[in-house]
Amino acid sequence: MSLQGSFDVLGFSELLELLERKRQSGRLHVRAGGVAGHIYLRDGHLTGAESGDYTTPSSAGEARTRLEELCFEFLQCERGVFEFQPRVSAPWATQLSSSVETVLREARQRLIEWREIQAVIPSMDVRPRVVDELIPEAVTLTRDRWRLIAAIDGRRSVHRLARTLGLGTYEVGRLLKSLVDDGIVTIDAERPKAAIAAEVDLTAPDDDDLGDGDAADPPAPGDDGEAGGSKPSRPLLRIGSKLGRQGPKG
Repeated sequence: MSLQGSFDVLGFSELLELLERKRQSGRLHVRAGGVAGHIYLRDGHLTGAESGDYTTPSSAGEARTRLEELCFEFLQCERGVFEFQPRVSAPWATQLSSSVETVLREARQRLIEWREIQAVIPSMDVRPRVVDELIPEAVTLTRDRWRLIAAIDGRRSVHRLARTLGLGTYEVGRLLKSLVDDGIVTIDAERPKAAIAAEVDLTAPDDDDLGDGDAADPPAPGDDGEAGGSKPSRPLLRIGSKLGRQGPKG
């Protein structure tokens, strides 16, 4: 069953639940909130996910984490476009097979925790920096926390740090909040543009970028100009070779 449309017609969670009920196997392409990615299904179960920042997973545990992270990203979005291509498998061997209900439950839990993170990190554009003097006498650093501290230079935004380290929005936010709570890192919510420009050439690409995440992704089939500023008068949902035109929900 091929399927394409927009979140105006079918929300992200409803879309996954529909594919599960129909026991579909294939690749779901979604673009929403500046994020584009693929989610793979086999007989209605979720087997993996990939996007510009997520490459081949090294284990089933990593595959599950990335799947939950991408679902978390898409659950936040009210607008988006999608296309489901049947019988397209993941480009890697995977042993993961999770129910839609389980993955969505974990993704929704992240949304709840994300509100607490946003109270400390209000935007992905803020620039964290390591404090000049550590107040606690001792702190415990995990490997992930240490990697993040090593990457913080006062110039990189939270978004850029996530891309540099290959972490998702939720994961880098969670780690940063823990460092702020421990008094190791502080957040510069606003910095003068002149000060930022003096530290880094804003016109030059960073060597640490893992992909071209700032550039617009090519429109997914069924995307009637969301990126270009125009959109159809009514949302569209295409199933197989038939095109259904529906009015706005409600």
